[in-house]
Amino acid sequence: MMNVPQKKWLELGGLVASVVVFAVSVYTKNMLACGCSAAIALMIINRWRGRVVEPEQTSVRSFPSPRKYEDVPRRRANTSVNSTPPKDMNSYVEQLLAQGRQGLLLRPEVVASLTPKQLEAATKALAEDMGLVPKGDVRMAHPDLEGDIERAMKHAKNVYVESYWLDRFPVTNNDFQAFVDSGAYEDESLWDPGVFENVHEFVDQTGHTGPRFWEHGRYPAGKGEHPVVGVSYFEAAAYSRWSGKCLPTDPQWVKAAVWPVPVADGPPQQRKYPWGSTIDEDRANLYTSGKHGTVSVTDYASGVGVGGTRQLIGNVWEWTTDEYGAWHSESRKVETTQPLKALRGGAFDTYYESHAIAQFQSGELPMARRHNIGFRCVIPMSEFAPEAVERLLAQVKTRNNAADSVGVAS
Repeated sequence: MMNVPQKKWLELGGLVASVVVFAVSVYTKNMLACGCSAAIALMIINRWRGRVVEPEQTSVRSFPSPRKYEDVPRRRANTSVNSTPPKDMNSYVEQLLAQGRQGLLLRPEVVASLTPKQLEAATKALAEDMGLVPKGDVRMAHPDLEGDIERAMKHAKNVYVESYWLDRFPVTNNDFQAFVDSGAYEDESLWDPGVFENVHEFVDQTGHTGPRFWEHGRYPAGKGEHPVVGVSYFEAAAYSRWSGKCLPTDPQWVKAAVWPVPVADGPPQQRKYPWGSTIDEDRANLYTSGKHGTVSVTDYASGVGVGGTRQLIGNVWEWTTDEYGAWHSESRKVETTQPLKALRGGAFDTYYESHAIAQFQSGELPMARRHNIGFRCVIPMSEFAPEAVERLLAQVKTRNNAADSVGVAS
């Protein structure tokens, strides 16, 4: 693997050659060569501007460890649950809890039917699986300036976000297996309008419906706790509906990662990474970590954010609901057959340090099913019944008290 300076010199040579070919093509009126050389030159320029995601070698610096209480075992979806609709409320509650779909139980139309014990179980499970992100402003860096983060933040836009719950971990293969086994690919109500007629195209390596890199409707052996990849934006959105959640907006994702702290005389202070202000290969699965593939969502525990979320940086890029560049209407638009969906977080093959910061925004076509794109889900606090909210906030207080106790003891 060549180092970055060597790569830059080769790219510079390619740029010069492309310009020369372009000039000659214009002189000789060779439009095909003219177009190709111009496209190559623009691709190199865009890469330098931070628009093409590729790996980069970076320096490693240290940062203090975050709170220890978030190092808790991850609850796993029970994929052996029968997908047949349950005959009674008790069975229904047990099934949803086993599949990690407890958010469905906390809606106003359902809570009234729960016993106190069931309500307690549902709120406890949700507080274990998801972290609360409080309402407030988040500063969104200008998308055309993300290669220079200081300059980008000078042109940042404030966006207000209501309180919400965010998955602590990316959705795993094991989680998504429960979705596939439930027959969700045949349930039109879960899919975006106009998408269901094309769901038959979302197949694995053997023609079964499911993520692109699975076989026979099953994820690769030994990768149950790896983030699911090879799923389009529409598959991710369908899963989120099935689980009683939704995909995060771009500002929701960024707010959880940068964790704004209000300041009396000025904009909120925000982190560069969920764990602090310096890059560290021991906190995120990036190219410099040397894994060259996905790892379990429970790995890199030291990269946990303030709200208790893991792997917001590295391992896989994550889908958001917004269009690329949506929060800055004057930003440069990319000409594609359909609008790009915004991606955040970087992945195991992210090379450049500037692409691994929380404010970096990439984009992809919503039908894309890449090897390095996954997702996680959110639930707005406003969607829960009042009694559920009360119990959830009590759960948060209990967890915070436990964290403080651990911090004092350590």
